[in-house]
Amino acid sequence: MSTISLLSSYEAILSLQSVCYSIITDQIHRGITKKQLVQFKDVLDITFSELAGLLHVTDRTLYLKNNEDVLSETLADHAFSIAQIYSIVYNAFLNKKKADRWMRLKSKAFGDKSAMELCKSIVGREAVAQEIMRLRMGLY
Repeated sequence: MSTISLLSSYEAILSLQSVCYSIITDQIHRGITKKQLVQFKDVLDITFSELAGLLHVTDRTLYLKNNEDVLSETLADHAFSIAQIYSIVYNAFLNKKKADRWMRLKSKAFGDKSAMELCKSIVGREAVAQEIMRLRMGLY
């Protein structure tokens, strides 16, 4: 399975939880291209600025890359980590629009921040995953 198929569609991200970790880690080591990152951004329906914030780079850094430039292993790792959170959220809602809206809504559970804001850090991504688990179990 190529990176394009892993990050290029709602369905691919939805099923990411069932992909063997070795396939994902191999892809992280190979890196991803700017073109693949743009496809991922489009699937998540976020801006370059939002994507840059999630990846801890400036949006200018992303803009200056050519479509076929392979981005660093660190950026690929961050992208897949974010994709895994979106996979959890998409599986919980089974409705992309509702899931994307939930990711943007500020929540008291997150200290009046959105899930997307929390996804900028490993600890925040874990908090989002735990909140989804609580929602799925009916614990509020």
